[in-house]
Amino acid sequence: MYVIGDSNRPTYPRDATVVVEEFNDFFTTVGMKSAQLAKDIAQQFELPPVIETLALTTATVDDNMFQLRQVTTEEVSEIITMMPSNKAPGNNTVHLRVLKDCLSSVVQPITSIINSSFLKGIFPSQWKISEITPIPKNDDYEEAENNRPISLLPVLSKVCERVVHNQFTNYLIQNERFPTN
Repeated sequence: MYVIGDSNRPTYPRDATVVVEEFNDFFTTVGMKSAQLAKDIAQQFELPPVIETLALTTATVDDNMFQLRQVTTEEVSEIITMMPSNKAPGNNTVHLRVLKDCLSSVVQPITSIINSSFLKGIFPSQWKISEITPIPKNDDYEEAENNRPISLLPVLSKVCERVVHNQFTNYLIQNERFPTN
């Protein structure tokens, strides 16, 4: 079994360029194939498309409705401090250790970016770019379908995700939205 960070990575006897292209084709089309399959099943059972269902629903503003609130530098600082330092960096190669080392200098700008994202409802596009690492499921690792794609997102993406997770979890607890059983 292959473990992330293991120095004994599998070697590929075939031309690496061909293998990379096969993996890329497989990983970029597997979601589209799944979406098409879901659409076909929905049509088979005469289920309405989700988008049409959402468009017919009128949203009402409720005092108990979840809304993202502005985050403080203290919250962002605590999130960064509590994250494991061995988290893999994403495509921008900024390690969490670097953020922790210069946290007092960067926490304010990071907090401002997160708050701006919440206010505008736009997630920074650079935080969406992931590096895909294939992890073999079994011994036949040269076949793309025998690999699991692991997405390595930028550290700041993970920080923002944790802010949202914390706020949403607190909302569910405060409004007693968790099932009792």
